[in-house]
Amino acid sequence: MKIWYCFTPLITYVADTPEELIIACATMNSLPVTIATCGDFGDPIQHPPCDGSSTLANITAIITSILPSDLIVFFKACKHYNLNGVNLPFWRNWFAANPSSFLIPELLHHLHKMFWDHDHLWCTTVVGSQEIDFRFVLLQVWTDHHNVQWYIIGVIAGAAPTDFISAIRALMEFKYLTEAPHFTKKQVVHLDCCLKVFHWLKQSIVDTGAWWGKGGGDKPWAIPKLELLQGVVPSIYSHGTVMQWSTDPTEHVHIRVVKEPSRAGNNHNYDAQVCRHLDRRDKVECFDLILQIYDPTLMKMTVDKAAGNFSLPDLCPAVSDHLN
Repeated sequence: MKIWYCFTPLITYVADTPEELIIACATMNSLPVTIATCGDFGDPIQHPPCDGSSTLANITAIITSILPSDLIVFFKACKHYNLNGVNLPFWRNWFAANPSSFLIPELLHHLHKMFWDHDHLWCTTVVGSQEIDFRFVLLQVWTDHHNVQWYIIGVIAGAAPTDFISAIRALMEFKYLTEAPHFTKKQVVHLDCCLKVFHWLKQSIVDTGAWWGKGGGDKPWAIPKLELLQGVVPSIYSHGTVMQWSTDPTEHVHIRVVKEPSRAGNNHNYDAQVCRHLDRRDKVECFDLILQIYDPTLMKMTVDKAAGNFSLPDLCPAVSDHLN
């Protein structure tokens, strides 16, 4: 008899940046996948990975002398190692699970949201909000989030310095090339080249006054998402295309489970109203399912909007009486 030791590997965990920091037990001034801190975020290189075993070793070293229940002292000791105070990460006993490996770039938060948090603001600062709005009006397109990204280079052309436009264009080209469904070796090299061009020209963004960073000085690029872009090419080699990993399902669940119930309330007793809304919607959906199981024709009802009456077939008088 042969005994096989089987386990489920943790290949990827798709999340936004704050969630990744929590998973990796890292603080806000560091990264979940590398040892880089806020002073290194603008470097044009990828820093060494933050290995999960090192994180667990640091947590163990702190716990040997300080109890996690002593919160103030424990958190203070964790900050020395750029840890956020989580002492029992869920992946600690998961064989071969390493945050620097399974936390990968994601299109929505790491690329598209970065455009609205930074690229769009840089362009607005240099060109001016009124001028950008006027130029978008001339395009005669519906100005939604997608179109702003598509046309931003053409919109700022002629109204911003050449190096500034080239830097934004290189960054935008990097983001759109990342969405490719498949890659050749030549395409990956071109993708990496786009990011290098941006770092070569990014000083023009500072020179125009569009960005000085929170602290300014010699290291103005304290942008975590900018440093995370260094992991896109390695992620393509190790996990395949970035397009296949998405937070769209969870974001849509957030709309259905949180935003829609919130809009149905009156902004008082938020938690109780959301839970009540979800409970009632669940009961309605279960009731509809029972009707469909009993007889699909029962769902073919006509609604009189003026009177608010439901007309059901005479197949089930009890159900019809209940609804009416």
